[in-house]
Amino acid sequence: PRYLNTTAVFFSELLKFLCSFLLLSREKGSIRSAATLVRQHLTGDWFGTLKVTVPSLLYTVQNNLLFISLSNLSGAVYQVTYQLKILTTAILSVLILGKELAAVKWLALLILTSGV
Repeated sequence: PRYLNTTAVFFSELLKFLCSFLLLSREKGSIRSAATLVRQHLTGDWFGTLKVTVPSLLYTVQNNLLFISLSNLSGAVYQVTYQLKILTTAILSVLILGKELAAVKWLALLILTSGV
C-alpha cells in the first residue's frame, strides 16, 4: 500500500488536535493559558476523561475501518454506505433514544440520502 491506514488516521487526529488547540489558545489569549486549561481538564476529572476515552477509541476504530472499506469498495458504493450511516443514526436515535425529529429534518435526511 501507498500508506498505512493507521498512520493516516493518526495524523488526521493530530491535525485536528493542533487546530483545536490553536483555536483554544486564540480564545484564551495565550498558549500557556490554553495548556493550563487542557491540563486541568485532563487531570482534574479522571472519570470525565475516562468517559470521553471510550467514544474516542470507538471513533478511531471506525476511522480505520473507513480506510479499509475505501480501499476495498468503489467510490460510489463507499459514498452511498457512508451517507446511509447518517440516516440509520437518525432512525436509531428516534427508536432507541426516543428523540423526536421534525418533518423538515426527516425531509432533509431523505433528500441527503436519495441525492447520493
